[in-house]
Amino acid sequence: MNGPERVVGSLQLAIRRAQLARRVRAVASGKPGALSVDLADAALDPGAVFLEVTRSLPAGSPALVRLVGALRSSGTIDMLLNNLVDADGRRRQTCAHLAGALRLEAAVPWLAIQLQAEERPVRRVAARALGRIGGARSAEVLLAALRSRRLPWSRLIIELARAAPDLFIEASLRAPQNVGVRAQLAAAAGLRGRRSALESLRSLAVEGTERERATACRGLGLLGGPTAVPEFSSALRHRSWRVRFAAARALGEIRDPSWLPELQETLYDPHPRIRYAAARALRLTRTAAAR
Repeated sequence: MNGPERVVGSLQLAIRRAQLARRVRAVASGKPGALSVDLADAALDPGAVFLEVTRSLPAGSPALVRLVGALRSSGTIDMLLNNLVDADGRRRQTCAHLAGALRLEAAVPWLAIQLQAEERPVRRVAARALGRIGGARSAEVLLAALRSRRLPWSRLIIELARAAPDLFIEASLRAPQNVGVRAQLAAAAGLRGRRSALESLRSLAVEGTERERATACRGLGLLGGPTAVPEFSSALRHRSWRVRFAAARALGEIRDPSWLPELQETLYDPHPRIRYAAARALRLTRTAAAR
């Protein structure tokens, strides 16, 4: 395609996206009528268009219910679910994106299948969709994917933190079958920022493996607020530089002045990254104390 044709094609695509966005907003605002979407049009990417409208809508909101109802009336929802097991990976990716934008609970079993897909983009979009849909079913699927290691841990941790209902991660940290992914669960607990995970992270910071202790320290830093002395005191003296580094970084997030003496001692750590983290934590803590 030459230059002028490319410009015309891009303009036509922008017009079609704007037209779809206008129809989506009209239905979401309460205008009656069915809403049909061409799921075979990968270039249009209807999931992205719908997400612009639904991003700020809470699950179960009237506008979201109206959108799903309009798509169901036109048969689009049934086609979406069917296409989630289509042979065409691009079509599965498009449908997974739209299912996430709609927070379509009925799509969770099919999205679980796509977490095992051969195509990495399909797996990634399916994980994001599950994170957006949320709830116990989505969280269970993402936790199982963590154990199977079919996707990069970073993506699964982010989506599990988004999807998990209250106390799901805390309970999962204590479950014996999750011993192999406790570090990842600790990271998800930190990202959620719920104080209900405090005791689990404190325990892991003292009794876990090297990786678990480092991740638990980072999680405690994300939770913020003063924490008990034993966890960070022992972490700052751990034989692993990664644990010491995580503890120093976390104290920079917590910014509790009572830790200033220990951070001052950490400036003499033999590892340069830990000395840098301690200096940063000292600076942040002193600045916060001076306010």
